[in-house]
Amino acid sequence: NTESLEKIRIIEEVSSLTHAHKRSKLACIIYTEMVINLIKSKDKMESYEESIKFVEKYCFDMYQDELSYFRRLLNKEIHLLPENEISSSGYVVDTLEAAVWSFLLSHNYEEAIFTAINLGDDTDTIGALAGGLAGIYYGFNSINNNWIQCLARKKDIYELLLIFNKK
Repeated sequence: NTESLEKIRIIEEVSSLTHAHKRSKLACIIYTEMVINLIKSKDKMESYEESIKFVEKYCFDMYQDELSYFRRLLNKEIHLLPENEISSSGYVVDTLEAAVWSFLLSHNYEEAIFTAINLGDDTDTIGALAGGLAGIYYGFNSINNNWIQCLARKKDIYELLLIFNKK
């Protein structure tokens, strides 16, 4: 499918700005596909499973040498792992696993964030990724207003949101 391959190309291009390794690109493809599914109002597990199906269908040939690193995500059972088997290091596979795991186990935005950051280690990245998924799924109104009021450059963020909402 040309549209899917173009989507992969764009994700790879954007990912390469900071993380050009194939493993990082694949992680970005999985995450972005999950985001797309959540935006389409799919539930958490369906979004996760659909992102894995997308990778299996469109990324197998290009990323065959990287897939084994993502086996715990690709088996669609990351949410069944106990916390002591989730690593929160800065390694891209660990980060993606921790963010998806935290999100899938959450029941609200705040729980997703606290689950992610309580893993320790690379808390800012994992919290941001889990928070991105949770923010889409639970919605803006689910975010603690005190957290929003403490945002740096909040006015700039609102202006960007207004620009994107006009498009």
